[in-house]
Amino acid sequence: MASTVDRHVSKIISRLKSNCNVTISNPKTLSSKLTTIITTSSTSSPSIAVILDFDRTITTGDSLSSHGVVERCEIDGFNLNERTKVNSDKYYPIETDPTIPLSTKIPKMVEWYTLNHSIMSTAGITKSHISHVIGSSDELVLRDGSVGFLNYLCDVDVPATVFSAGLKDVIDMILTHNDVPVNGFGECIERKGLDVVGNKMIWDDSGELVGFVDPVIHMFNKNMSVVPEDFGIRECENVVLIGDGAGDAKMADCKADWKDGDERVFKEVVKVGFANYNTEEKTERYSEIFDVVVDGKEGMGCV
Repeated sequence: MASTVDRHVSKIISRLKSNCNVTISNPKTLSSKLTTIITTSSTSSPSIAVILDFDRTITTGDSLSSHGVVERCEIDGFNLNERTKVNSDKYYPIETDPTIPLSTKIPKMVEWYTLNHSIMSTAGITKSHISHVIGSSDELVLRDGSVGFLNYLCDVDVPATVFSAGLKDVIDMILTHNDVPVNGFGECIERKGLDVVGNKMIWDDSGELVGFVDPVIHMFNKNMSVVPEDFGIRECENVVLIGDGAGDAKMADCKADWKDGDERVFKEVVKVGFANYNTEEKTERYSEIFDVVVDGKEGMGCV
């Protein structure tokens, strides 16, 4: 007779299979991971955490990014978008070229981000500029169900970390603007919030951007190696990971070039990937790196 855990796992997988916009890469592997997680949850507290990418995961596939919010700031005599685009046109092809080895890509990513951060730091951008874009832009769109899901994680005390190669301060502001609590941000937090890891800005006393905190966080070091030791996620044995890019599948790894057999941070990692563009082609490719692939048109509710 099936155990309570087996029935629970079967119910989860059946629910996922019933959604035509959800693909389970390997039902047997997913079942094994879920069984471990559910079994652990009865003996360990906290046993599970959630890692989420921000841009095009918590937001929709065609939403303005956290960098895009800053680039939309209107600064007299300074076309920020035009200046950063020059660098993007040069470095983005390097990021996405599968023939270039990681050892070559990483210093180029640091170079790219450092250049753009320097441009932003000399543009005269203020917190007020960013708040205005967040409050007024119709290009910044959160994925349906994201706010409810994030608040649910906070309410039930599941440690959750938003992990981004974008701009931490902008993400903090977007989340709190949408009534999602963020640890360490805002004048008063009445309940436990999310942790956010990203490129942190430095502000002067007047609220003007003057620099960024090291290290630079980019797609290829967006992993546990840059997560502070005191974050709640480090106390957990298992993780549900949610992202939209191939690199997001590595967010729970110890390092950029992690391989099977290397040291692990977590016992089990269930990986969920949103396929925002070229859905059919991406679903096939993502099925090799994510346990569950979700059509990018879907909301966060299926998670």
